[in-house]
Amino acid sequence: MARLIHLNGPPGIGKSTLSARYANRHPGTPNLDVDALHRLVGGWRDEEFDT
Repeated sequence: MARLIHLNGPPGIGKSTLSARYANRHPGTPNLDVDALHRLVGGWRDEEFDT
């Protein structure tokens, strides 16, 4: 069964570290970091309402 784990919280508390550790321990698990993903969307540098 597929599982989605959403980590939310303030900056600097270890969300990225925890997600990387989980993905490394579970082969085939994608680690979808929003900081990397938003750059894949065209127009991400435009004003929020223009994108």
